[in-house]
Amino acid sequence: MKKVIKGAVYNTETAKKICEQVTDENDYEIGAYVNKLKQLFKNKKW
Repeated sequence: MKKVIKGAVYNTETAKKICEQVTDENDYEIGAYVNKLKQLFKNKKW
């Protein structure tokens, strides 16, 4: 997936996934537990 953040283009299809974290948290705004997924990727440049 390509995404532009503050003018920089990020592409998760060409980057290597370093780690992944799934959490089950209480979201007080919607009043329910939600699963949140965080992923960290590394490309050839960085």
